[in-house]
Amino acid sequence: TEAWGGVAKGKFLNQLAVISTSWSAWEVLEAIQEIEAELGRTREEPWGDRTMDIDILFYGEEFIDTEKLKVPHPFIAERKFVLVPLLELFPDRKHPISGKTFAQMLRESEDKSEIEPYF
Repeated sequence: TEAWGGVAKGKFLNQLAVISTSWSAWEVLEAIQEIEAELGRTREEPWGDRTMDIDILFYGEEFIDTEKLKVPHPFIAERKFVLVPLLELFPDRKHPISGKTFAQMLRESEDKSEIEPYF
């Protein structure tokens, strides 16, 4: 997909993974940040170029709102590259805060970026 946020250059390869774990959201976040660091991720510029970016979109039915972690992810409705795969995997699920389906959110999104499937 095209870069989102107006800072990064080039295109990104995005994917969505659904996992099951006994870890807490904080343990998952710590593991994610270790993976990002091992793959060369630096955090110099918000939404800038990066080798890897892993986000937690949802964590079961939990709501987390801290400076370091926000779940559900606050930009789900604004990112077409997130909404398209969420809609494919969960066509009937509603966002726990807005109550809208992912299809509704996609229709209302102002994100005009192109989503190109990668096989």
